[in-house]
Amino acid sequence: MRTEKGFKICPLCKEKKCNIDNIATKFSSILNSIYKIRNDKIVKIVGYALAKRYNLMDNKEIGQFKLTEIYENKKGKLLFEFTFTERLYHTNRPDIVLIKKEEQTIYLTEIGVSNSKV
Repeated sequence: MRTEKGFKICPLCKEKKCNIDNIATKFSSILNSIYKIRNDKIVKIVGYALAKRYNLMDNKEIGQFKLTEIYENKKGKLLFEFTFTERLYHTNRPDIVLIKKEEQTIYLTEIGVSNSKV
């Protein structure tokens, strides 16, 4: 049952209390998937802007832009969730990897998104 301020009874576990603490402690897998979906949306927006800025793609709209593709030209390369074989960093799978070939520079970007109102 839903009220103006939210749920009286949790729709997931049917317990009386329904608040963020209940969801975060009992349903972390659901919460993690919500964060992953939100994170992927932001990675797509940032990746699209980088691909346009460095001319790494044809004139695609953001709807056609895919995080599974590798965007590359003679000046640079853009990868998403690329796994490094060596563990040089705490995490070896950054959200975005931008390689500038002419400058011989690699930019690793990890995007973190949180929200107290899930």
